[in-house]
Amino acid sequence: MRTYLIGLLKMTSKIAEMQAMAAIENDKARRSWGMMYHSKAITTHAEKLLELSKNAKRVNRMLKRGRTLAQIAKQMGSSKQTVGQLISIYKLPREE
Repeated sequence: MRTYLIGLLKMTSKIAEMQAMAAIENDKARRSWGMMYHSKAITTHAEKLLELSKNAKRVNRMLKRGRTLAQIAKQMGSSKQTVGQLISIYKLPREE
């Protein structure tokens, strides 16, 4: 935060000041909500601990075959939102 303030004091244009303030607010939000900057470099909780459920295995297999979210949802008899949540929670497609 200190580096932001030092940089902010040197700003002369309003646009540069707004960009600096946005960077500060984004950084605060990331810290409070637990968002990560580089999601590929960080192993998530789901990848460490969660085994794929039966449905997650099905979704993973269909994603590897090139199926779309809508096709997977229709075949499983669920909504696209449910399939999307499985993909997000288990970080699919995975190699297993």
